[in-house]
Amino acid sequence: MVHERRKNERFDITLAVAIKASKYSEELFAGEIKNISSGGFCIESPDITPLVKTPVEVMVKLPAYDSAVSLTGNVTWDEQIDNKCLFGVELTNREREATDLILDYAFDLLSEKQGI
Repeated sequence: MVHERRKNERFDITLAVAIKASKYSEELFAGEIKNISSGGFCIESPDITPLVKTPVEVMVKLPAYDSAVSLTGNVTWDEQIDNKCLFGVELTNREREATDLILDYAFDLLSEKQGI
């Protein structure tokens, strides 16, 4: 039997992000959210391979909003695939409003695809 490690339902979505991998640097790296839940998300990036257990800040620009939404969390896993890195981020401070905006956006996209 396969055991599901995730506690929260994930939504598949592709959103461009800017990733700040250190609180001591202002350098931003490009990436994409591949899926998201209320507890975390998966990012794919050709530009960065963050260390597991390190904090990251991710700025997400939603098409319907003027400003970027900022999420912070800790890297929980990573996997190198060809010249890209996939990594999971567990949200640390549960920015409810920011997470809800992204989840609402993902749900609206899913509903459009399914004709709901």
